[in-house]
Order: sequence, then structure tokens, then C-alpha cells
Amino acid sequence: DEHHERLDAVAAALAEAPRRVVDCFGLLFRREIGPDHIGLATGETLAHLRWLEDAGRVHRETRDGTWWWAAA
Repeated sequence: DEHHERLDAVAAALAEAPRRVVDCFGLLFRREIGPDHIGLATGETLAHLRWLEDAGRVHRETRDGTWWWAAA
């Protein structure tokens, strides 16, 4: 249930404004993400965003070489 709640929170935030992967860290993780965990946090966040994309809830666009995610 908690996993789906976090997915819903990400989707809701993306309905407010497009975000980058790092902008979604606070929606998924309860603690600050430091340099020792940034790779893991990035991979985990991308997995959540891709799941939402495959479900048709969000989409991705590239601006200046950076992926931005927004509600579909």
C-alpha cells in the first residue's frame, strides 16, 4: 500500500508542475539523499517514473538534455 501511495504522490506532484528525477527524491524518500546514495536514489526514482509512464499516468520530455516528467 505504501508503494502505491508514493506512486500516487509522485503523479499528483507531476500534475502540478514538471519535475526532474532529483526533484522527486523528497516524494519517495523520507531522509535526505547525500552523495553516498544519489546513484541508488536516482535508479529507484527512475524506476517509479518509468512505471508511471508505462501505466500512462506521466510522460517524459527532453529539454536541454535533461528529462522532465509531467502528468499525462
